[in-house]
Amino acid sequence: RGDIQVSLRVLFLFSLPGITLRKMSIAPSSSVDLSYRTAASSWNKLFDRYYRKVELYSMRWGAIDLGKMIVSAAQFAGPIAVLRDDKKMSLVTAGSLRPALNIYGCSGILLASVPWKSGRLIEMGWSDDETLICVLDDGTVQIYSVQGRLLQTFSMGPEFREERVLHCCIWGGGVVCLSRGFCLAYVDNLEEPTVRKMPKLTDLPSNPTSMAIIEPQFTQSKALEVLIAVDKTILLVDMTSVQDQKLTAGPLRKMSVCPNGKMLACFTHDGFVWVITTDFSKNLSEFPTKSLVPPHQMVWCGTDSVVLYWDQLVLMVGPYGDWVKYPYDEPVFLAPEADAVRIYSTSSAELLCRVSDAAVDVLKVGSCTAGALLLDARELLDQGDVKADETLRSIRDSLPEAVAACTEAATHEIDPAAQ
Repeated sequence: RGDIQVSLRVLFLFSLPGITLRKMSIAPSSSVDLSYRTAASSWNKLFDRYYRKVELYSMRWGAIDLGKMIVSAAQFAGPIAVLRDDKKMSLVTAGSLRPALNIYGCSGILLASVPWKSGRLIEMGWSDDETLICVLDDGTVQIYSVQGRLLQTFSMGPEFREERVLHCCIWGGGVVCLSRGFCLAYVDNLEEPTVRKMPKLTDLPSNPTSMAIIEPQFTQSKALEVLIAVDKTILLVDMTSVQDQKLTAGPLRKMSVCPNGKMLACFTHDGFVWVITTDFSKNLSEFPTKSLVPPHQMVWCGTDSVVLYWDQLVLMVGPYGDWVKYPYDEPVFLAPEADAVRIYSTSSAELLCRVSDAAVDVLKVGSCTAGALLLDARELLDQGDVKADETLRSIRDSLPEAVAACTEAATHEIDPAAQ
């Protein structure tokens, strides 16, 4: 910003060799904004990393009860699809007897509304090109545009029409379904869908309790791998085999794969968040939540922490068992991003993310790095304090590094004033 550049030039003139500063009078700026300093005091430290939760904007979708809805949000602040969940009781008014599939922008502005005339929805999610994938309980897959136009319909096969869908996972490039008869099939090309059958699961002691996938770009074979929690163990299924991992921590109520495909978070039957590597060679951490009730959602916040949501509570579990909780008085929905989690509620959209190392170096309370001292000098100049020159002199030899550090920290800030 122009005013920052002018301030730096003025300070640098007073710091030239051979110039002795006898007396200086600086008029204080009328636009000093130190809100980014107070924001740093609200960071939460989990082990050696800092996290913050910031409000992005107010939602404009009205009095919507997310607790009674099936919700799916596209990545990178994309559109949000909402449909009434017919498995949950909700107040139905005269004008809302027929449910509608509503598609909103990321701030809650309605983009499209489509009367829902199809069957029971099992799962919905967004593809990489922001088309909405809806999987029905009879194996029918419907694909909608952001404007609510039905683009394509196909079936996962006759087994799903007869046996119905038990579990389903959607990723950016396709969809995989498990039938109640334990048939497994997937589609990995949504433009020209071809259903591919995986090995059928046989001799299972009980129904699978959860399912997750490792996307093809993260596997050694570059093919889809499906993780199915059965009884106390996990089955790893690919196109050629079903491998029992011989675990004993189950039953596992929920599973979530890390965005880089290297770690798996599991919620066990006795209330532990258990994190292991996806090759099942290392047990990374176990955290007791003291809740036998599984969370509504469990997602990753980047690659460092796991976020869980129960009614009125969001819990973030970091490395080595550190944790922080955020209470809510309204239902929320967690939308995982590659490096953060968006938290949508009736009233607001928030971003829960790790604070960048550059921002920690510059903004952390008590930091003495060159970037932090340069920011201190700017603030002193804005306040009309002659100590600004003294502070700048102390980092004169590392001024380029200080400017680079502040610039890097600014790229991670959302608020223009903080930038």
